[in-house]
Amino acid sequence: FLLVAAYAVLFADYLTDYLSFYFGSVDGWVHYAIALGLVAVICYVNVRGIHAVGVVSTILEVSVLAVVGALCVDAALEWQHNPFSPLVPPHAPRFRVFGAGLALGLWLYSGYEQLSSVAEEVENPQRTCPRALVTVVPLSVATYFLPTLFSLAALGNLEKWHTGYFSTAAQLIGGSWLGISITIGAMIGNVALLNATVLTSTRMPSTMAEDGYLPAAFSARHPRYGTPWIAIIASSVVHALLAQKTMGATADGLRVAAHWRDGFDGAGFVALAKDKTRDAAAVSDSVGPCGAILCGGGAAGDECGSVGGKRSLCAQVGARTGAASASNVFCD
Repeated sequence: FLLVAAYAVLFADYLTDYLSFYFGSVDGWVHYAIALGLVAVICYVNVRGIHAVGVVSTILEVSVLAVVGALCVDAALEWQHNPFSPLVPPHAPRFRVFGAGLALGLWLYSGYEQLSSVAEEVENPQRTCPRALVTVVPLSVATYFLPTLFSLAALGNLEKWHTGYFSTAAQLIGGSWLGISITIGAMIGNVALLNATVLTSTRMPSTMAEDGYLPAAFSARHPRYGTPWIAIIASSVVHALLAQKTMGATADGLRVAAHWRDGFDGAGFVALAKDKTRDAAAVSDSVGPCGAILCGGGAAGDECGSVGGKRSLCAQVGARTGAASASNVFCD
């Protein structure tokens, strides 16, 4: 819930910063109204069904890619420096650099396992999902790697890079129009993340209700769109309640929640190992002893509402490790 709320908060942060630049200080209620309005719109889109979510996501992602493409082309035309020098930030311990890079990589490429939550709503998922991954994963690599590569090649100022520097880099490369475009692209990216995450996360309480873990009302389907509309609306209410702060306060909540979650997962794994010998053996067969340890206790009992029941622990290693580690990288 906090992660989904964070996307709405980030969008509101970007927009209020932009408004305050031109119109002066923006009140806190305006920030919350923006976040609340975005949550409401995305809730409506998700109630309309997976097709509506897909259409909106496609429009948003094409818009982001257009902006990123413009930055890459502009920066490539101004190539002046070796983007790989220095390969490691100077005066930084190599092990620390590797750890931060690993955590960041796990965070950036986590989330693909959430496809399982909406598999029953996808036409021919056994064929469609692998084809989508073959397209999306290389595209994700390119959109992370190429803008960084070309921007460093054009500017050669690695020592000045910090959180949110892409807008500054774009302004230095292409002027104010490109800097503003990259900022708008970041806003659109958060809307796309919010849209997709609401789609996958709201199917979990719905399926849990079907299995008797939550009130049956959460499994109710919309008479026209066939979506778990009560689960979507209830989840959106929680998202809205959590979107009242700026990103700094929300990030603190994310960090605390990640540590609590890992602690509960660890306790659940210990209980499973002690009391469920057969299930523990199944866990060992799924990820191996090293994989179970790296999972930070695994995901026994976590997110059990996916289509067809509990997902294997293997599918959650990336998301769990990335979320826990990245919260420390970005929030400390």
